[in-house]
Amino acid sequence: MPGTFNTVLIDARNLLCVGDAQQPQALSYLPSGRPIPCGGIIGFITGLAKMKASLGPDEIIVCWEGKRNFRYNIFPGYKAQRKKPNVNDPDRRERLNKQEKVLIWFLKKMGIDQYRPVDGEADDALYTLTREKKPAGFTFGLYSNDKDLWQLLLPNVTMFHGGAPDWSYMDIDYVENRLGIPHKLLTEWFCAVGGKENLPGIPGIGPAKATDLLNTYGSWDNAIAAAESGDLKPGVTKSLLADEAAFGLELGRKVVPLRDTPLVHIQPSRDPEEVELFIKALGAKALLRPSVFGVINRMAKNEG
Repeated sequence: MPGTFNTVLIDARNLLCVGDAQQPQALSYLPSGRPIPCGGIIGFITGLAKMKASLGPDEIIVCWEGKRNFRYNIFPGYKAQRKKPNVNDPDRRERLNKQEKVLIWFLKKMGIDQYRPVDGEADDALYTLTREKKPAGFTFGLYSNDKDLWQLLLPNVTMFHGGAPDWSYMDIDYVENRLGIPHKLLTEWFCAVGGKENLPGIPGIGPAKATDLLNTYGSWDNAIAAAESGDLKPGVTKSLLADEAAFGLELGRKVVPLRDTPLVHIQPSRDPEEVELFIKALGAKALLRPSVFGVINRMAKNEG
């Protein structure tokens, strides 16, 4: 696995959630005296410094969710389970939203480019950025543990998550070994399995059977043709030829694939003094360590 990248891309909400989960009750005060939740902010900034120090990217780019998402127009139930309040942490969504606003401001002052899709998810923004033409040998590192993003992996695009220096890396070989299918069939596999996006998939076809069928037939269209010809076991044939299968597969093919999409660029306005004041105002010991504060300070001053 690579030890360095030309560009590190960050799935912002993912990193924010990781930090917030570690310190959900953390509270600090802005220079104005207004209290804010800050566990996610502290975790995000700490992660940023560790990525810069251990992976040595020339640039770091942060991607947020779009204000609109076309997938909800196609399927109103998309990710519906995520909208339900967490019974163990009912304030989590509001807390994350507050921290997101502060982080966007902070990253602007850091001089970091941020993007969100005009209509879509951070996943689509990340997909779009990794498809831009780059010189031979150019590499992207993408911070996230979201399996949906496995779709955008390329020979020069590697995902990573966890913590420095022992990052966990995920590339095309990792995904193919994990699921047992060629990477080119991954989107079709997601379409059938459904899962955490609240998509129905193909009822009666679980992950193992989806892997078996796609490896054998290469596509769902070929597998369905085999079912129509009587080449499959009765139970599998029933699942593939049901109306629910046609609906689930059609819906998945509209919703699951990541898309090249127009992006909103949140323009940076570098201000090292504001960055330093903000970090000190948070007062978190983790941020004041030289290994973090020094790196963030140098980044804010564009000193590498």
